[in-house]
Amino acid sequence: MTVVVTHSTPSDASFSATGATAWDATHTLSGVGTMAGQDANNVAITGGSINGTTVGATTASTGAFTTLGASSTVSGAGFDTYLASPPAIGGTAAAAGTFTTLISNSTAQFGKSSVNYLQAVGGATTVAPALTVQSSSDTNVDFSIKALGTGSTLIGTGNGTAIAAADSGATIAWWQFTGTATSTGNMIARVGGGGTNTSLISVAKGTGTIQFATNNTATTVQMQVSNTTSAVNYVQVTGATTASKVVAISAQGSDTDVTLSLSPKGAGTIRFGTYTGTILTPTGYITITDSGGTSRRLLVG
Repeated sequence: MTVVVTHSTPSDASFSATGATAWDATHTLSGVGTMAGQDANNVAITGGSINGTTVGATTASTGAFTTLGASSTVSGAGFDTYLASPPAIGGTAAAAGTFTTLISNSTAQFGKSSVNYLQAVGGATTVAPALTVQSSSDTNVDFSIKALGTGSTLIGTGNGTAIAAADSGATIAWWQFTGTATSTGNMIARVGGGGTNTSLISVAKGTGTIQFATNNTATTVQMQVSNTTSAVNYVQVTGATTASKVVAISAQGSDTDVTLSLSPKGAGTIRFGTYTGTILTPTGYITITDSGGTSRRLLVG
């Protein structure tokens, strides 16, 4: 290595200067022996390398490094204190970083440099953690979760997937679910987004049924749609305007003539119309309307 020593007088004859012209200047010397024999406060090491030598073994001091590498233990009270309460990473100037595990014991924010960003907050006992949308200026911001390409977006529990949003091409309409702010309000599932006349279809798998239940339990079934293999005809229920006052249940499908069947179970009967009384020999009649709109009397014996 090269040792640079500064002297004011040439009184020390044990030093031999190489290329020196005056002792009151800074010279590069050779053959000066060990640093222990020199004035330690006036010795500077420039260039070269130090190998196998303990730095600060008896007296620690400050140091600056462009790269600090350790092949064994890095320890010390100051080092331990720094790691226990480290300063914020990127607190004033953010940059890129890669982590195998990233843990936040408080609030974590993602995309904070944008106007709208995500915020993750943990929850105490019995309190669910939350992932919310935050904004520095906007009031109403959508929260978008999307899969890549034709992949599905899955939502589930620890026991498996409960909801899967599957790909259907470049969608312009979608399911929209709306909650209620009151205990007797209405929960709504509707078609949202674009489109003008968009149908809403519920499909069971295989020969499974579609059931509608009430009283907060799946066992209180009020209506059921059962499977008919390769069905082309179906029942259509249509509401009525104020003027018509007719609610229609009709047979529809690809066939020209389709019979509408009302079938009771076992010995049960079909109930309809209003009993009028004993006007004729039969005990009474029920008023009905035929397909042409003509009123008819159905005799009851």
